[in-house]
Amino acid sequence: MRCEGSIVALVTPFDEDGSIDMRALCMLIERQIEAGTQAIVICGSTGETPTLSDTEQREVLEESLRIAEGRIPIIAGTGGYSTAATVAKTRQAKEIGAAACLVVFPYYNRPTPAGVRKHFEALANVGISLILYHHPGRTGLRLPAADLIDLLAMDEVIAIKESSGDIDLFLELIHSSDKPVLTGDDLHTIPFIAAGGKGVISVIANVIPKEWKQMADFCLQGDFVSARELFDRFYPLCKTMTLETNPQCVKFALSLMGLSRKELRLPLIEPLDSTQEKIRIAMQPLLAQTSMPVARAHTIESIF
Repeated sequence: MRCEGSIVALVTPFDEDGSIDMRALCMLIERQIEAGTQAIVICGSTGETPTLSDTEQREVLEESLRIAEGRIPIIAGTGGYSTAATVAKTRQAKEIGAAACLVVFPYYNRPTPAGVRKHFEALANVGISLILYHHPGRTGLRLPAADLIDLLAMDEVIAIKESSGDIDLFLELIHSSDKPVLTGDDLHTIPFIAAGGKGVISVIANVIPKEWKQMADFCLQGDFVSARELFDRFYPLCKTMTLETNPQCVKFALSLMGLSRKELRLPLIEPLDSTQEKIRIAMQPLLAQTSMPVARAHTIESIF
């Protein structure tokens, strides 16, 4: 599969009783396919995977593949802090038919670089394409560039999602490996692709999949003027997605569009009232375009 452009990290929609809303999941996936999104990550951190049971994760992946019907690659988030459990989930994803697995580095137990290497060697034996997910802010584990480059050299590794925010590290990876380097931060999409990155695994693409895909395509084509015009248009909305822990804000935004309920699973909770108001304000132009109810009139500039 091609690891470039706009790849969405999809939310997991829940019903009011906390069960998985498969009808909403179908609607969200169809919307991404229609928008031309490059691929969909299922059961990543945006999908609240730590709160899903093993059975639920399997059901979500199976249903996503059934809905997609081969029209778009489905990437399974299978990472965890236990190598044995991660291998089991990765093997299951392969058996079910996932195109690849996005594997976050082991969190909390914070292994050494040598331990991380052995972790991914065990995963490589499963025989499915792997996308590394380096996110020190979530895992507490930050690897030096040399160790990341060593992991990228593995045959089974097809790309890396780099979410440290360190531009020097990003550049080292780009210049030392021919594997695609993707950013995990929507706000970094333009500068990182301009520096040689291949795309973004996006949160905001849940809300504006067509526009974010178009912006990423403009970047890959070298048309940064057009990309900047789109980015400037949605910058206030992107900023609101970072006001609280992901996916609290993006789920609330989707609820305003009638695409998913705002329900989350504890310990995640609904955004603060003040945050909800800022999201409503930033969503005004988008809601107006789609003939949905518009929030109380304010100027977007007053949010920040």
